[in-house]
Formats: sequence, C-alpha cells, structure tokens
Amino acid sequence: MSKKSILTLCMFSAFATSTWAQVYDNDVDETTDEDEITVIDDEGREEVIEFPEAMTFDLDSLLNLYMAKTYLDNPDDCNMQNVNPTYSKEDYVDRLSRIPSVMEMAYNDVVQKFIDRYSGRLRHSISYMLGASNFYMPIFEEALEMYQLPLELKYLPIIESALNPLAVSRVGATGLWQFMLTTGKQYGLQVNSLVDERRDPVKASYAAARYLSDLYKIFGDWNLVIAAYNCGPANINKAIHRANGEKDYWQIYPYLSITSAP
Repeated sequence: MSKKSILTLCMFSAFATSTWAQVYDNDVDETTDEDEITVIDDEGREEVIEFPEAMTFDLDSLLNLYMAKTYLDNPDDCNMQNVNPTYSKEDYVDRLSRIPSVMEMAYNDVVQKFIDRYSGRLRHSISYMLGASNFYMPIFEEALEMYQLPLELKYLPIIESALNPLAVSRVGATGLWQFMLTTGKQYGLQVNSLVDERRDPVKASYAAARYLSDLYKIFGDWNLVIAAYNCGPANINKAIHRANGEKDYWQIYPYLSITSAP
C-alpha cells in the first residue's frame, strides 16, 4: 500500500471509529481486548474505542467470496512480509503534510493508534484487501468522480466493510458501503425478499457518492462528512451543540456517542 493510501486509510478509521464507541474508564488496560484501542486525552482520561466491526472478523469469514478464494493470496516472495517498519512522529507528520489532498490529514494519538493497528495486527488482512481493491476501486472512483467528490473517499468502504460486499453489521447495515435499510431505500437502492441492492457494488457506490455529496452540502467539511456518514447527521449536530457550536471534528470528537452505520 502506498504512503498516501495507508495514511488516508488510518485517518478514515480514526474518523469513522470514533462514532462507534467512546467509554471513559481510568482502570482500562490497553491490552485487555484486541477489538479495542485506548487513547488518553489532554486531561489524562483514558478513552476506549471499539474497532470497526468489519475489521474484527476472522479473515475466512471476511473474504469468503469466490473471487477472493480464487485470486487472492499472501505473496510468497515478499521479503518483508512479517516486518512492520516504524517511524517517528515527525516522519508521520511530514508525510501527512505532503499528501496532496483537499481533506485534512491531521496527526494525533488516535491516528497513530490506527496506523499501528493496520500495519500490525491487521497487516495480513490488509494484504488481502489490497488484492480486493483491484476489483472495487475503479467502481468507487467512477462513482465519486461523477459527483465530483475527493477520490480519497474510496477508502471509506475498507473501514465500513473491509471490502466484503456481503458484510452485515450487528445493526443490519449491509454491503460494501454499509447502508442501513432506510437510508439505502432513500437513495434508490431496492431492498425486498428477492434482492438487496445494498450488496450491489456498482449501485451502492453511486448511492453512497450521492449521500456523501448531500452530507457535504450540509456540513461543508469532509471530516464531518465522514463522521456523519457513519453515525448520521443528527448525531453530528448534537455533538456540535454539546461542544458549544464548535464545528471542528477533533473538537466535537469527545461528544460523539455510540452509533450505527448510515
């Protein structure tokens, strides 16, 4: 994965995951649960963040599609297959600052936690998803370009579904873009006893691009758009209100509550 894609992916994971769970507990041990990470805010409080559900499944259940079983495999000729290079904070800040993007590429403890998570424990899962991205990224890019959206948003389905079009969350969000039933129908996806177009990579991608475009018209900030896609515009507005009108994502971050997919 390129520097740009892995860092962008980690940024999205920080944005999206913050809307899944936030629990303050001074006795939390960072190593007690592999499906959680713990960050410490400026006041010394520990915050436990659940990892996106799609990224906690076993690999076999994640990529059980025929094409994945047929075409995707760990490379045998990779000289650094099990090596996880680490870099200094200054290096990460520098690399993020040099990414040509209209979206903010902030660096903080939350972002670093997810960089470590993706490049460490989820390293082999990422290798499979890099192969799956060859199938899906052209679809995502075409849909995003149609609505003139930043192409960095193509990494959002990796966080939402780990590029599994059959993924279903515990609250019923379905498909690559993890649409809830109501939102999916609102954006033209047909769902009945015979068909569920939330699982259609092409139709769901265009519906997601349209939804992201509508969210940007509301918030005018891509950080808030990504968060709103995950937890809904109403929850973002509530967080802004609790933060005394602050509209910077990292300022409202502590006020985001447990939520579901779009």
